[in-house]
Amino acid sequence: MDAPTIEKVWFSDTFILFSPDDTALSFTAIESAARLFVNSLVSRGIPIRGAISCADLYADKKNSLFFGKALLETYHYGENQNWIGLVLTPSSVEQMTVIGIPADQRLDYRYWTIPYRRPDEALPKTLPALVIGGSILGYNDCLDELRKMKIRFEGTDYITKYENTIRFIEAMQCPLPLDKI
Repeated sequence: MDAPTIEKVWFSDTFILFSPDDTALSFTAIESAARLFVNSLVSRGIPIRGAISCADLYADKKNSLFFGKALLETYHYGENQNWIGLVLTPSSVEQMTVIGIPADQRLDYRYWTIPYRRPDEALPKTLPALVIGGSILGYNDCLDELRKMKIRFEGTDYITKYENTIRFIEAMQCPLPLDKI
């Protein structure tokens, strides 16, 4: 089987990863790339927030035209987060269930009450969120980096997003049962 095609475009501070199909292979490739991208940036002291959607997207790279439900959904969820993080939107949670990898069975995502900048009754209160950095024998390099980033924002309104992120990751740092390792 051929490897899935992952397309990417970026402008300003926006990065879009997409595929020409909605197969399980394409979804897992995009999710993996997004997860690695977020972890890589945060481990280097670059804050990022985003969302993964599995909805319709019209993408014309040649003419730089992008529109559709997927773009709107990721923007709606991504921009409203008041933390550093990556969430799975309801359409991606649904797609994961359809392809046989339910979000609640993934070790690198945990359902969490998402801290929104602007409360919106239409948004679910809890979503699967990436546990940035994971944990190797209790050490999380991204958590250490987030703590350093937080210090730069002491005394500003931006500190809340770092506190929200650190609180989430620390809550997820519990040891795993042996059957999950």
